[in-house]
Amino acid sequence: MIEVRLSSEAEADKERLPTQMKYRLDDVLKRLESWPQVSGVKWLKHEWADHARIRMGD
Repeated sequence: MIEVRLSSEAEADKERLPTQMKYRLDDVLKRLESWPQVSGVKWLKHEWADHARIRMGD
C-alpha cells in the first residue's frame, strides 16, 4: 500500500472541480492507495522520483 497525497495547490484545484469530477478523482486516488500497479500509472523521474501520475480521462 502507498500513501497518496495532494499538494495544497492540487487540493485547492480539486475544490473548484464539478462534483462529478471530484467523485471520479476520489475513486482514482482510492484505487492508487489500494493497488499502486493500476493501469495507466506512470512513475516520474528526476526531482519527482518516487512520485506518480495517472490520467483519469478527459
